[in-house]
Amino acid sequence: MLDKRTHIEFRCFVKINNQLWVSYDGANGIFVIDLDNYTVKYMFSFDGIPFLKEYCHSSKIIQDENNLYFFPGFTESQPVINTYNMLSGRKKEISIPKDWCGMFETSGVVQVKRYVYIIQWEISRGIYYLNLDTDTVIKDEGISEKLIQFKGKKCAVSVEDNIGIISLQGTDKFVEIDFSTKAFRERKIPVVGVDIFKVVKKDDFYYILQQDSCVVYRWNIEMNEIKKYEVSQVERTSSIPPFWDVLFRQDEIVLLGGSANSIVKINTENDVVSKIDWPDRYEFLSQRKFQFTCCEVPVYQCDNFILLYQNSDNVILKLNLIDNTVEAHEIEADKNVDRFFESVFWGQINEKGYFVERACRQVEFFLDKVYSFTNKIYCEKTNIGNTIYHAWDGEL
Repeated sequence: MLDKRTHIEFRCFVKINNQLWVSYDGANGIFVIDLDNYTVKYMFSFDGIPFLKEYCHSSKIIQDENNLYFFPGFTESQPVINTYNMLSGRKKEISIPKDWCGMFETSGVVQVKRYVYIIQWEISRGIYYLNLDTDTVIKDEGISEKLIQFKGKKCAVSVEDNIGIISLQGTDKFVEIDFSTKAFRERKIPVVGVDIFKVVKKDDFYYILQQDSCVVYRWNIEMNEIKKYEVSQVERTSSIPPFWDVLFRQDEIVLLGGSANSIVKINTENDVVSKIDWPDRYEFLSQRKFQFTCCEVPVYQCDNFILLYQNSDNVILKLNLIDNTVEAHEIEADKNVDRFFESVFWGQINEKGYFVERACRQVEFFLDKVYSFTNKIYCEKTNIGNTIYHAWDGEL
C-alpha cells in the first residue's frame, strides 16, 4: 500500500544546493526534497490556480538568480508561467499569448542565454519565448512559420548547447533549430522503416530512440555512418516507447526506461550491451512490472552516478555507473503539513468494492486500508464507479 503522503509525482525539477525543487504533477503545489535524508517538505501553492489542477506547471523549472520559473505542462485554459522569488516569497504570473483554441501542451523548454523557448507537442502550433529581463512572452513568428508544414505532427525535444533537436514522432525526420542564430534545418534518417520517438545529440553523433522498437541507432552525419544497437535483454511493460531518454558517460550511453523494465548501458567502444536490474527491496517494480510503465526521470547526473525518479512512485533511485549497483531511497513526507496535500487521491470504487487510484490504473486498494492512515475520504457518491476526489487528514 503506497501512502500518498510519501507519493510525490513529478516530471520536472531544479537542483539548488543539495535540494530538489519539484512541481507536483497531480495538483498545484511545490515541494522540496532534501537529498541528504530524502525528506519532503511542502513549500507553497500558486494563487489563482485550482488546487486540484493537474500538470499546471509540470514541464520545466528554471532558476534565474533568486527567481524560479515554473512552465506549464498541459492546460485548456490560458497558459501562464508562474514565478517565485526565493528571497521575498513573491509570486506572480506571466501570460503566454496562445492564439488557438484547445489544449496548450508543452513538449520542451530550451534556455539560450536570456531567452527561454517553449515548444508545443503539436509542433505546428509554434514556438514562444520568455525574455528573462522583461518577464514577457511572445511568439517567435519566424520559426513558427517554418513549422506550419508539420501540421498534426507530435514532437519530442532534446537540447545540445543552443540547438533544439525536435523529433517528429512516428516519422523518419527531425528538425534542428539553432536558437542563437534562428537557423533551421530538417534532417531525414537514412534507415528504412525507422519510427522516431526521440533524437538526442552528443558531440558528432545523433542517437535515435524509436516508438515501438528496442533497436537504437547512432548516426554520424558528417561520416554518413549508421550504427545499430539491438537491445534484446529487456521486457516491455506497455505499448509506450521502450526508452525515454539517453544519458552519457565517457564511452557509455545509458538508456532510461519508458516501457522497458530495466536501465540499459551500451559501451560504444566494444558494443557490449548490459542490463541493470532494480534492487530486491524495490517493491514497486516487482509488484507492478507487468502493469506499469517505468518512465524514469533523470534527476541529477554527476561523473559516477545518476539519481532517477520513477514515475508514479515514492522512491528515488541512485545508480552507480561504475559497479552498476542501484540504491532505492524512499521519499519521506513532511508530517507537519497542514494541507490535505499530505495524502491526495483520485480514483474510483470498482465493482469489487476496491478503491482504484487513477494514477495507478491497475492497482487496487481496499477502502479499509485507505482509511487506515487518513481520517476522511471525500467523494461525490459512494456507489460503484463514482469518482473519489481526494482524501486528507483534516476537516472538510
